[in-house]
Amino acid sequence: MIRALFEVMLRVTIHDGRDELRLRLEGRLAGLWVREVERCWQMAQSQTNHRNVTVDLRDVDFVDSAGEQLLADMYQHGATLVALGPMTRSVVSRIRGEPEELGQPPALQGRKAH
Repeated sequence: MIRALFEVMLRVTIHDGRDELRLRLEGRLAGLWVREVERCWQMAQSQTNHRNVTVDLRDVDFVDSAGEQLLADMYQHGATLVALGPMTRSVVSRIRGEPEELGQPPALQGRKAH
């Protein structure tokens, strides 16, 4: 039972800087956590004051389909997505409409929509 609970955990940390608002996600973006991240993002959006919003996925080890849809919505609204691992790089590539290639750089960033 404890293992099952641990596997669905997600930590969301909001770094509120002068030029950027960064949501750092750690763990699994899945299940009920997707709604929690959406709530955090909506709250952050209301406080951005025209700053860049970055979603840091470098410590995310799983994204379900609802999580991927949320990330796509965030990207469409101008958020920058930062990924490091192969799974999150693949998710970001799909969201950006890019081919998934083996030789991609270690960090992919979604470009800010204008």
